[in-house]
Amino acid sequence: MSGFKPQYPPQTGRYVVRVKSGGGWKGFDTARFHISVGQGYHEGAKFAATMAWARQRFARVMICVNDTLQRHNYLFTDMEKTTAFKLAQVEGAEWIDRNRKAFADLPHVELYHWEHWRNHPDYARQYDRINQDYQAGRPIRQRIDDEVMVFWRRRQKNGLVEAHRLGAFQKHSTAYLIEECSAFRVMFEQDEAVDIYPGSVLLPCALFKNEGTLGKHGFTRIDFSLNKNFQFQMSPTPSGTVPHKVASGQSML
Repeated sequence: MSGFKPQYPPQTGRYVVRVKSGGGWKGFDTARFHISVGQGYHEGAKFAATMAWARQRFARVMICVNDTLQRHNYLFTDMEKTTAFKLAQVEGAEWIDRNRKAFADLPHVELYHWEHWRNHPDYARQYDRINQDYQAGRPIRQRIDDEVMVFWRRRQKNGLVEAHRLGAFQKHSTAYLIEECSAFRVMFEQDEAVDIYPGSVLLPCALFKNEGTLGKHGFTRIDFSLNKNFQFQMSPTPSGTVPHKVASGQSML
């Protein structure tokens, strides 16, 4: 029926997922959720809300735990390479343990560590292409360099970096972004999916948005608000009366 809009059940958790941009998600059966390990919006009640939202909207959910990508951040702190890699792996495994309950009962969910993409047969080709384009000074270099400086200024504003460390920051952040772009190209070619993330637009999604050879893909940015219908109610228990959290829910695309 022309103009038909699907009706989704109310969101009943502590948080409501709201689509901030990228309404094209409705044209996809598969959603790819990228996990930045350690970020609050990928933990607890917010991540549970994300998975509950996805359950009603996608036939297939891919959860990409981008754990070892974070080793570049540890290398910036002068951590040894092997130690940085192992720490990132451990933190990825711990994230899964903490948040498994949120996605365990989804009907079709797939879990990917970052090394899955780095070990993909096509990753080396994609990496060489991105790295060569960057070294040759092609347009992608300016986009990556600009993104690095956005990160740098944000950290400086928050007092997280000292000015004399700019060179090291550029080195490790550039390596991070070249690797991220390479892996995302593998993802784009492998599956038709919408990439969903609660932060700013991920650089690879912006860079390769209109590259038709990579297959159908899109990006949707989500955010969270407190569910105004989520409240404490008193429920009797065998040991007496204690607060019990319930919610009648909100419906929000």
